[in-house]
Amino acid sequence: MTTERGEEIFIDYEHTTYKEETELFFKNLPHYTRDYLVALLPIASWIRRYNLMWLMRDLIAGITVGIVVVPQSMAYAKIAMLPPQYGLYTAFVGLCVYCLFATSKDISIGPTAVMSLLVGQTITRVTSESTTITGPEIAVTFSLLTGGIAMFLGLVRLGILVDFIPACSIAGFMTGSAITITIGQWPKLFGIKGINTQDSTYLIFGNFFKHLPGAQLDVAFGLTGLLFLYGIRYGCQYLSKRYPKYSTHLFFFGIMRNGILIIFATLIVFLMNIGKTTSPVSILKDIPAGFQAMAVPRVDTESISAIASSLPSGIIILILEHCAIAKSFGRINNYTTPIAGIFSGCVVVLALYALTPAFYYIPDATLSAVVIHAVADLVSGPSYIKRLAAVSLWELFVFVVTVIVTFFTSVEYGIYASVALSIVILLFRIARPRFWGLGRVPLADNGVADEKTKQQRYLYVPFNHPSLGKLVEPLPSGVLMCRIDESFTYPNSGYISDRIIAYCKEHTRRGGQVLKKGDRAWNDDADPVTEAAREQLPPLHALILDVASVNRLDSSGLQAVVDASTALNRYAGHHVELHFVNIVHPAIRRALIVAGFGTQPVPGDEGQEILPVVPASKDGPQKQAVDEEAASSDDDERKQGPQHIESVDTGSTATLSNPIPIPKDVYPFFHWSADEAVNAAVRSLSVHRVD
Repeated sequence: MTTERGEEIFIDYEHTTYKEETELFFKNLPHYTRDYLVALLPIASWIRRYNLMWLMRDLIAGITVGIVVVPQSMAYAKIAMLPPQYGLYTAFVGLCVYCLFATSKDISIGPTAVMSLLVGQTITRVTSESTTITGPEIAVTFSLLTGGIAMFLGLVRLGILVDFIPACSIAGFMTGSAITITIGQWPKLFGIKGINTQDSTYLIFGNFFKHLPGAQLDVAFGLTGLLFLYGIRYGCQYLSKRYPKYSTHLFFFGIMRNGILIIFATLIVFLMNIGKTTSPVSILKDIPAGFQAMAVPRVDTESISAIASSLPSGIIILILEHCAIAKSFGRINNYTTPIAGIFSGCVVVLALYALTPAFYYIPDATLSAVVIHAVADLVSGPSYIKRLAAVSLWELFVFVVTVIVTFFTSVEYGIYASVALSIVILLFRIARPRFWGLGRVPLADNGVADEKTKQQRYLYVPFNHPSLGKLVEPLPSGVLMCRIDESFTYPNSGYISDRIIAYCKEHTRRGGQVLKKGDRAWNDDADPVTEAAREQLPPLHALILDVASVNRLDSSGLQAVVDASTALNRYAGHHVELHFVNIVHPAIRRALIVAGFGTQPVPGDEGQEILPVVPASKDGPQKQAVDEEAASSDDDERKQGPQHIESVDTGSTATLSNPIPIPKDVYPFFHWSADEAVNAAVRSLSVHRVD
C-alpha cells in the first residue's frame, strides 16, 4: 500500500461471515486434498529428481549406517530383554519403509535405546505377573499398538503435540534415560552376574558396587572397547582439523568404529574359544538366520490389557525420539533424500542371512560398550545446565525433577513427571500472566517528534523497568495505562480483571458513593483509613489497555473486561473511558465492538452479560443492549470517526520511500499508538472534566 505523505488513513475490517468461510473452504478442498496426499508420500515430490550423484552418496551412507545399525540393534534388543535377532528385524523394517513416508535424511528408524529400555521394563513387569505371555509377544503387541496410534496421529496431522513438550523436558528425559541405560549396562560391561538390570537405577548402582569384586574377564573387553570407541572418535576429529584433505575418509572411518570394534572383538573371542567347551567371557551364542520369527502376531485382550499402562509413555517416547529430533536436524541441515535407508536395510538383511554364524562369538561386554558409547551423548552436560539456569529456573526445575524421578523410579514415571510438570507450569503461566502498570519516558527530539503537530513522543514502559525505571514519568492526571502479557481467556479472565481494578484503585481516588458496610461487596476495600490515604490522588478518567500481546479474546475474557469496566464506573462515580492500543487481530476488535467498547459509554444496564450462561428474558433490557451493540458494528452513524472511511488492505505494505502517518481506527477508542490513546484521553478529559 502506498499513500501520499500526510494523508490520514482510517482502519476498518470487512467482516467475513461463516457462510463465506465455508464456501472458500470447499472451493479450496481439492487443493487441500492434493497437498495432504503429497505430504503423506513425500517421496513422490522428489523421486523424479533423483540422480546418479545422489545414488552414489546414498549408497555409501547406507552401507556406513548399516554397519553401525547391525551391532547397535542387537545390543538394543538385549536391553529390551529380547533375543538379538529381534533388533535386526526391527531395524530392517524401519530403514526400508521410512523413506516412503518421511523426509529426514539424518534419522534411521529402528530400535532405539530409550524405547528398548521401556520395552524391557514392560516385558519384565508383564512376565512377572503372567506366565502365558512371552517376551516377544509383548514386544510385538506393544510395537503394533504404539505404531498404530502414531500412524493415526500422523494421518490426522497431530504433530502439533510435539510443541507441547518443551525442550527442557526432552533434555531431562533423555539425560535420565541415558544415565539409566548406562548404569544398567555396567554389570554386563564387567561380567558381573546376579544383578537385576530392570530394577530402579539407584538399586542397580548400589548392587553394582556391592558385587564389583565378582568382575570377570569381560571387563577387559568392555573397558578396552570404550577406550577404542572414544579414541577413534576424538582421534578422527583431531586429525580432520589437522589434515582437512582427508576429512571425508576420516569421517567415514569414525562412523564405522562400532563395526570395526565388533569385528576385532569377535575375532579375539573366537580365537580364545578354540578347543574350549565353555567361553571364558559372556557371548551372544546362536542367532537364527533369516526371518524365522515372521508370523501373524498374537494380539488379544489379555496382551493388550497387560501393556495398556505403558502405551502412553511409549507414544511420548516415539514423539520425542523421532519427531522432535527430526525437526532439529531439519533446522540444521535443511536437506532431504532419505533413500539411503534402503541400502542400510540391505546390509541388515545380508547380516541376517550370511553373518549370523559369526555373531555367535560377539562378546556381551563389547555390545555394552557400544550401547554406553551411543547413549552417552544424550546426557546434557554442565554447560547446558548453566545456560538453562540463566534462562529460566522453572525449566531447570523441570529438567532436574525429570532426571531424579527417572533415576529413582523408571523411565515411565520420568516421562509422566516431565510432561505433567511442564503442563502445570504452562497452565500456571496462562492463568497468572504478567501484568504491568505503564508510565512513559520522553524521547529526544531527533526526528521522533511529530513533524506536523510538534507533539512530544514517549516510550511506554513499566514503572519498575530495570534500566529505564528511574526515567519513567506518570501519565497525565486521571489517565492510567497497563499491559497484559497473555491471551485474555477463561483461565485468566478473573485474575486479569482483578489486577486491572486493583491497579486503578491504587492510583486514583474514589469518586462514587461510599457504601455502608452491609452494602459493600466482599472485594470493596473502602474504609476511612484507605479513603483518606487516597484522597490526594486524582479521580479516574480513562484506562488504556495495551493489548499487543493479546492474540485471543474469548467470551470469558470479554465478559471480564465488561465486569472490570462496570466496577471502575461504580468506583469513579461516572463512566471511565477504556481505550485499547495495538489490537493485533480483527477477531479481538470485533469482540470489543460487540461489547460496546468501540462506541462508549456502553448503553443499557451496567454489568450486562455479553454471552449469558443462563439466557435472559427475550424482552429484557439485556437482550436489547447486546443486540444494539452487535448492530453498531455496521452502523456508520454510531461511529464517531470521519464520515469518509477508506478501507485498508492489511496485507499490503507501505514503501520505505513514502512513509505514512500513524493509522487511525474508525472507532475512537481503538488506537494504533500509545501516544494517540493518551492524547485522546486528555482531550476528552478537557471536555468532560471530572471534579
